[in-house]
Amino acid sequence: IAVGYLDLPEGNLRLSLSTGASMQFNGIDLTATEFQFDPKNPSKEPLYSKEVVLDIPELKYDANGALLKLSGVHGDMREHLLTMGNAKYSASGSEYRLAGTRAEGIDFGKLLDGNGISLGVLKTVSWSVSQRSASGKPKGGGTKRPASSGDIAKSISFPIHVGRIDLPHGAIQYTSIAKDSTRTASTMITKGVSVGVWEFNFDPKSLRNQSTLFSKQVKFRVPSVSLGTGGGFYSIEIRNMQGNLRDSLVTMDSLGYIPKFSEDEFAARHPFSQGRADFRCAGLRAEGINVGGFLAGRGLAVRNVRMPVWSLDAYQDKRPPADPNPPDVPMPNELVRSIALPITLKTTSLESGYVRFRERAAGSAAAG
Repeated sequence: IAVGYLDLPEGNLRLSLSTGASMQFNGIDLTATEFQFDPKNPSKEPLYSKEVVLDIPELKYDANGALLKLSGVHGDMREHLLTMGNAKYSASGSEYRLAGTRAEGIDFGKLLDGNGISLGVLKTVSWSVSQRSASGKPKGGGTKRPASSGDIAKSISFPIHVGRIDLPHGAIQYTSIAKDSTRTASTMITKGVSVGVWEFNFDPKSLRNQSTLFSKQVKFRVPSVSLGTGGGFYSIEIRNMQGNLRDSLVTMDSLGYIPKFSEDEFAARHPFSQGRADFRCAGLRAEGINVGGFLAGRGLAVRNVRMPVWSLDAYQDKRPPADPNPPDVPMPNELVRSIALPITLKTTSLESGYVRFRERAAGSAAAG
């Protein structure tokens, strides 16, 4: 069969996989130049053509509740190039988005033969991650949590190889919902995140034997992180966090547990006298991080945390009346247990610290 030019507009395609997943392609426009098929000597060109251009306005991949949507997909098989306007993956309270994605060096022959995805470089203009989870046990038992990397991996049934992944200008938002599902317990927001991945290899047949994030190396940089906590009176602030997953290393220029309000406003927002703490450290270094266990949702384990410079400013304004029924003072172990994520720190080192305790008595002009 020989055809000089093929033009196939407005096509629809649905694929049902043996795993129960399905793929739906809507509005496909396909053009092929110099199509030639010889059963005795089949061409190795994709779709037996010298040039194939593919436009897909919408693609949906449904893997038993995990949904992937792509829009504005354009493929040029001669250039081994695939671009897309937007991509969104959602599952179990998690949502991942990519905008302006470009895949270079893609093996269309392997893709069309159903042997998975293989490409040289994947890069985006921007990306985002949004996760919601319950801070307590929902009705009926169990614990709601966002999808871990293991959950996501189990929803993918085909191998994927990418030589280099470049993800700049990312945004991450994590929201923890109180167990009544109506009140936000805490929110973490960070923007400007950049991630680089080298030699990403995913094989659905051997998930347990693969490296962290299925990659030889992953590096990331987060300019700032803000996590609201402490009943709305405090925030955890991180500046310039960088990570090297091959070395299991994370560093931060600064980390702080910082009050959101001034000393006078903090006191005014409490009916009774209430202590106020301000903790900050610089040059934090965390080594030996079990990234695999963290991404699998088993908690965070760190071999060593070092804080070379730190300070604690504890202040209590005693001008408001004392609480007639004061709550128990929270001990450090109780604060750690209140975190839904299991955390294990083998060694913690705090050096060159500065501690200040202050009180302001009723009728005084300033804290003493």
